[in-house]
This record gives sequence, structure tokens and C-alpha cells, in this order.
Amino acid sequence: MELLETHRVLASFEVTSLLDTTDAGDGVVTLREAIESANNQAGADTITFATNLINNAPKTITLTQGELTINEALTITGPGQTLLAIDADEMSRVTHVVKPFDPLDPLNPTEASIDVTLDGLTLTGGKTTGDNFPDLEELKTVHNGGGVRFASTGTLTLVRSTVTGNTITGNEAKGGGVFADEGSITLIPSSVINNKTTGSYADGGGISSGIASVTISSSLIAGNTLEGNESFGAGMLVLEGSAKITNSTISGNRATGATSDGGGIWTDKAALTIVNSTLTANTATRSGGQQRDS
Repeated sequence: MELLETHRVLASFEVTSLLDTTDAGDGVVTLREAIESANNQAGADTITFATNLINNAPKTITLTQGELTINEALTITGPGQTLLAIDADEMSRVTHVVKPFDPLDPLNPTEASIDVTLDGLTLTGGKTTGDNFPDLEELKTVHNGGGVRFASTGTLTLVRSTVTGNTITGNEAKGGGVFADEGSITLIPSSVINNKTTGSYADGGGISSGIASVTISSSLIAGNTLEGNESFGAGMLVLEGSAKITNSTISGNRATGATSDGGGIWTDKAALTIVNSTLTANTATRSGGQQRDS
């Protein structure tokens, strides 16, 4: 018997419109339509933007239909973080990476790991509002991640991108800019700036990471804020796993709530490595630049 090798064909989609619509008959491809097509195409697909869409002048895609949901491995390559912003207009978070769905059981996600890369983009205007409930599995992280909520066990990679001006409001809500629980976060050179959490135990004004790894290279984490009691890590919270910061700057992050720690970085059991980097002007009501609790 001859065994036939199965080849998975990877797809590429080009965005030709700055609108946020889903109309198959309008002759254009929006970012939301491209993501939905990629979600229905198994494998690590790519999305790019038509050159004449940008014309070297800053453009914005304003989301009008809620967060952009990604459930398959995907690379979105934009024209540059100063040229294209995806703005949620404070109506939702910007993007939510979820676990893939089982086609035989579409109501339940699989445990498959997917990787997502966002290259040359600015993510802004994301907002979530509501309390999380740590004792309820389905509600313990639902409001996390104002800019990006990464629920995969794979890796979220930001390349030459900016996450800025995103907020979360709610007790136990974490990750004003970026949140990942089991998945890893990598920044190559990118910026997470001016994001905010408000609420008790609302940790990680810029980045909140659970049990995996965070790698920051030639990047900037600055101006992020915690405004809540017993909140930790205005710039970055890393609970477990590991964090490596190389050739980067963490500055001007503030934890302003009562009994809050770690203006720049707060770690619990994570292995922390800092190489050739600057931590400066980070403040908190109890401790400033870097706090380790283990």
C-alpha cells in the first residue's frame, strides 16, 4: 500500500480596504474579512496590506464590530507602526487570540498551540470593563488584555509594533496592553506604552504574563499605569515561567494604588534576567523599579 503524504497549503490574504465590514460582495477585502478567511484555513497563514492602501501616509482602521478574533496560526504584516493603527475606539479590546476549535465539536476549543505574529502595526483604543472571578474557570480571565488577550499556549510575537492607549477596568482584570496566561510573549523591537489598568488586584499595566515566558529585546515599556489597590507590575507582571529583558528600556511606569508594588516589573516565581537594559523613573506606593515576591 502506498502512503500518500498530506500537504497543508498555506494561504496569504491582502487587505484592500480600511473599513471594518464583512460584505463578500463589495469587491474589497477588509482586515476583519482577511482574519475570518485565515481562521477557516488551517495552517500558518499571512495577511498583508495593499501598497496603494497606505501610500506612505498614516492610516487607521477603526473597529466597529468588536474585537478581532484569531483562532489559527497567523502573521499580520503591516506597513509600519507609524503608518497603520488598529483602533478599537474604546468599544472592545483590539484582538483576541483564542484556541482553535475542533471542527467535530465547534463549541469547544482544542488544546492545539498556535503562534501569532503582529508586525508593523499599532494597536490602540482597546478597552474592557468588568470584574474577573478567579474561582470560576470560565470567568477568571475573561476581561484581561485591553489591547491583546492571548489565550493560546503558543507564542505571541510583536515585531516593530506598538501597543498603546489601551485600558481595562475591573477587579482582578490584568494586562492593560497585553495579557497571556499559558502562552509566551516576545517583543522584537516594539513598544508597550501608556496603557492602564484600574481596579483592585488589576495587575500588569503594560504586560501581564502567567506561567510561560516573556522575551523583551530592543524594546520600550513606558508610561503604563496601575490605578488600583493591591495591584502589581505597572510596566510588566510575570508570575511564573521566565522573563528575559535585553537592550531595552522600562521607564516612567507608575503603580498609584494603595499597597501596590513594582512600578517597573513585578515577578513572583519567574526567573528574571536583565541584560544591558535601563530601568528608570518607575514608581509605586510600596516599591519602585523591580519587585520580586518569591
